[in-house]
This record gives sequence, structure tokens and C-alpha cells, in this order.
Amino acid sequence: MQENANEIQVKLFEKPQRKGKGKGKGKRSAVEPTDNYALDVTEEVNCTIKSLYRARLPISAPKYKDLKRLCENGIIPKAYHFEYLNLPSSVNVPDIFPETDAEDGEDTDNESHKNDDDEFTQNCT
Repeated sequence: MQENANEIQVKLFEKPQRKGKGKGKGKRSAVEPTDNYALDVTEEVNCTIKSLYRARLPISAPKYKDLKRLCENGIIPKAYHFEYLNLPSSVNVPDIFPETDAEDGEDTDNESHKNDDDEFTQNCT
């Protein structure tokens, strides 16, 4: 482990110049780093993330039963049994697959998700 876990070493490299670019010819020489920088990452972010749900969302009872069977048969590795067997389940949750979009191959939905990251960064200052 690093001595100072609050520092990140950043090494900048020059781009190698190649003759016959794209033809697979020529030798590559090692490129020396131009500068080294140490960044201090101890700055705190004053941000609270709101929970979307009040409790963990349950899975359907048949899905839980299937997960339990997969754990008992050794198909799911033992390291994950605790996580899967502690999932909440309910008989009131329908056991269905979510519907897919009619236009799966098209990127018509990109505009609606474009500013999702902007909303997060605006709330965290």
C-alpha cells in the first residue's frame, strides 16, 4: 500500500511519433515521462445523495426460490450465498421481464439522458 494514500501520482507521457503510421512498420522507442505531478485528493465534497427507495426492493418469490436452488446446487459460488439469500422477496412482486423498447437499435432516447450527469454535479458543490 502507498505510504500516503491521499496522494495520486500522475505521469504524463509524450505521444510517440511513428513513421508510416497505420502500416505496422518501424520500431517503437520507449518514451520518457515529461512531467510528474502529485495531486492532493483530501478535499471533501459537500454532497448528500438522496435515497430513491425507503427500503430494499423485493424480488418475486419464484425468482428467490430459483436463486436459493442455484445456491444449494452449488451453481452460484458460496462467496455470494449470503448476499443472494438475504435479498427480500415478496409474493406480491410479479415475476416478469421488463418490456423492451420498440426501437432497440435506434438512439432516440439519448437526448433525455444527456443531462443526467449535469444534474448530479449541480447538486454536489
